[in-house]
Amino acid sequence: MRRISDPGRKREKSASVRRRPWPPGRRLLVLWSGIGMSGAAIAGASAWLVGSGWLDRQVSAITGITIATSADFGFTVDHVLADGRQETSSSDILAALGVRMGQPILAVDLAAARARVAQLPWVETATVERRLPDTLYVDVTEAEPLALWQQQQKLHVISRSGRVIEGAPVERFANLLVVVGADAPAHAAELLDMLATQPDLRKRVTAAIRVGERRWNLRFDNGVDVKLPQDNAAAAWAQLAQLEHDYGLLGRDLTVIDLRQPSQLLVHLGPAALQRPKPTGNDT
Repeated sequence: MRRISDPGRKREKSASVRRRPWPPGRRLLVLWSGIGMSGAAIAGASAWLVGSGWLDRQVSAITGITIATSADFGFTVDHVLADGRQETSSSDILAALGVRMGQPILAVDLAAARARVAQLPWVETATVERRLPDTLYVDVTEAEPLALWQQQQKLHVISRSGRVIEGAPVERFANLLVVVGADAPAHAAELLDMLATQPDLRKRVTAAIRVGERRWNLRFDNGVDVKLPQDNAAAAWAQLAQLEHDYGLLGRDLTVIDLRQPSQLLVHLGPAALQRPKPTGNDT
């Protein structure tokens, strides 16, 4: 059966629908929107992993397995070497390290071990290192005994840093200078360095008393007290050395030599000098 066409009807043209292309800016917007949504999802998941502690637990588990496995390959603490110690015993070093022989060497917390070693009485500074596969190396710098600090009728050995060396036997360091005063330890190193510039005079100083947390009085072996000034004490110390060299000042019958005034010298006479009769005009 044939299709009968209507000669009076015009053939309709078929029309195809074409989508207009998006402007470049809009494409970019949609693209970044998709990426942003994915990033937000990833960030949210990461935050949950961290906040819930799951990630930390997994890292700790992996670390524990790695450390345990390393011990099977010989990475254990089998030796401890220590340098720089004279007063600190090996048992004190081992106790402060807090390690046991045969434990995994990678499990040792070096920072915590170093901090404990540095707290030992004689130790000023300390380093702790791993020397794989089986050795811990410890290097310490010990305190240098500088003086004896008298506090409340009791003597303590102090270091150059002014720190009390706990447990240091005072009788072993009886030849050290005695310093007195609440802030004497903090200033003792500076004083001792100054005194060392006149070694002959320094040998005769037996004690140094801190006055008013600002200056020193020196006690000599014959009982004479020398008052140093607050400012420029080194110049006064050099002046005293010169006076002793020229006039034997410390051999005179004196109780106090006052050097606090740079332009004048004040002395206090001893008992014998005070009782000595004064010369009169009739003496020939």
